[in-house]
Amino acid sequence: MRILAGAAAVLAILVTGCTSVVPASPAPALAGTSWVVTAIDGTPTLPDYQPTMNFGTAGELNGDNGCNQYVGSYALDGAALTIGQVAQTEMACLDGGRSEQETAFGAALGAVATVRADGENVQLLDAGEQVVLLLAPVPPLTLAGTSWVLGGIVDGSTASAPVEGAPVTLEFTADALSGKACNTFNASYTLAGDTITVGPLATTRMLCNQTGVMEQEALVLDILGGESTVAVNRGVLLVTDPDGRGLQFAKA
Repeated sequence: MRILAGAAAVLAILVTGCTSVVPASPAPALAGTSWVVTAIDGTPTLPDYQPTMNFGTAGELNGDNGCNQYVGSYALDGAALTIGQVAQTEMACLDGGRSEQETAFGAALGAVATVRADGENVQLLDAGEQVVLLLAPVPPLTLAGTSWVLGGIVDGSTASAPVEGAPVTLEFTADALSGKACNTFNASYTLAGDTITVGPLATTRMLCNQTGVMEQEALVLDILGGESTVAVNRGVLLVTDPDGRGLQFAKA
């Protein structure tokens, strides 16, 4: 029995010697980073209205909560994260659960106590170590497989609605776009970051007699052609020409 007890002791020492302590994940660096919020208290955020969080290099915090823009501050000390008082715009968003998401996001911000890395994602936790906000890197812009209808035309500081009864449509595949603005049109395109370069536009040659339609078509094709800046926010596609003119499209 003494021999067995001695062998067990040696085995325990060997097992203990082979055991390694896995260090906790280091707190991620937040300064100068931008994220989208993919879940609030475990509930996925609205696909077209995901809140954003932009952490500045001097402790400033800003973003979009899926309804309103907000600004505030943050302080990071090791893994301890404090979100300061937040101010926001006051637009009412009564459709599709956006108001409820805004309320939940604000409550989660106020509960944040620590931060933890989770692969390429970031978890913001409350004092009870429950994940209240899950952040993911801002995904690259993609247009392939999307369809749009023109909602507004921007020219400098003014905006106008499309001609009534003459919808302008736009669709994207992986490398081509097509649509209708009185005549049908199509072209190839490339997307690099937020810059879209559209190849020569081919169109049919039908005459549209409705007042303003041909002028609208000429303006739309002029803005779409060549190189423009594109952005998708809150389910709206904005195409902006270098001269400041722009097209606002809503999801079809």
